[in-house]
Amino acid sequence: MIRTLSVLWSILVLVACSPKKTESLHYEPFPEPSRQQSYRTQIFNNTYAFTYPSNMVLTDSLLIVQDNVNQEYAYHAFSRKTGDFLYSFGRKGRGPGEIITPGDMVTIDNRNHLLVTWDANQKKQVRYRLPGHTGDSIFFDSESIILSTKGYNISDIMANNGEYYAIGYIYPLRFGKLDKDSIRLLYSDYPQLTEDDEANRSVWNYVSLVRMSPKGDRIVAATYVGTALEILSVRQDSIQSQRIRAVNPPIFRIVDGVKPKWVGLIDETIIGFIDIRVSDRFIYANLSNQPLTEEGCDGSESIWIFDWDANPAGKMNLDRYIETFCVDEADGTVYAASIDQSSGEYELVKFSFDPNDFSE
Repeated sequence: MIRTLSVLWSILVLVACSPKKTESLHYEPFPEPSRQQSYRTQIFNNTYAFTYPSNMVLTDSLLIVQDNVNQEYAYHAFSRKTGDFLYSFGRKGRGPGEIITPGDMVTIDNRNHLLVTWDANQKKQVRYRLPGHTGDSIFFDSESIILSTKGYNISDIMANNGEYYAIGYIYPLRFGKLDKDSIRLLYSDYPQLTEDDEANRSVWNYVSLVRMSPKGDRIVAATYVGTALEILSVRQDSIQSQRIRAVNPPIFRIVDGVKPKWVGLIDETIIGFIDIRVSDRFIYANLSNQPLTEEGCDGSESIWIFDWDANPAGKMNLDRYIETFCVDEADGTVYAASIDQSSGEYELVKFSFDPNDFSE
């Protein structure tokens, strides 16, 4: 299934500069984890008519699923207790609290009890107030127009404990920090997966697979085109790359007539990471490692678990394919979107696990 990219509207912007090159990476498979557990999923909700659930986040009482394909609203809230659908929010439009092209990422600002999203089309950050309990509805809190200052172009916004980080896709911005309505550049470089710098940036930004640890001291970035995983450290507003592991090189075509260069998928493309979730303890990854032509290439029947040195620590083997997912490590629950093989419709599933099963 082809993923909808939130940044396509702006890829005609010209690139004026090039970053420094880094050495090409050595590719080798991830070792098969010695710690593996099998789990049987249970249906959480199979009545809501999803089009394409692309992201999900948890609050104390809610599971919030992003599905903005052919939907009037982008976000849909479900009770974590019962699985019942409660309400949708994030209406499509250009009014206050409305969005046109929500980013691939939606994050929770736990310090201020806000759900945060980025609309690249309108260049605005939108914040929704989270409910105090399940019976309440989420409502529009505030929004900020953030113009592309200093030539920076934002593809997504990442919230963490009251601080906001910008993710860019055109040099020099890869990661920056939001200071009111301006951006402070923190980091520009990308691991070199292919010789062409513009194509290399496009590979890393084709579907934003970037997550920050709850403590805010580490970032993981992963590729959807090919298979590569990068760990970065965050210290006093300074970001540095710490560890890179590459499994499959990116195989792609260059989209005709687009500047900066943008990659497209071909039959030979190996789909890498489909979704990633993190705790301060582990990185949880839905990893395909399948060619685009293979059935199930945009899902898998397992969740790989990595430590923060990018080493496989374990694997959760499931009884069905899942796509986007989220993890509550504290209560040992995984929620996921899966396609029912008989009906062809999306449904929400969940299962319980013990994170201590994957520790030394």
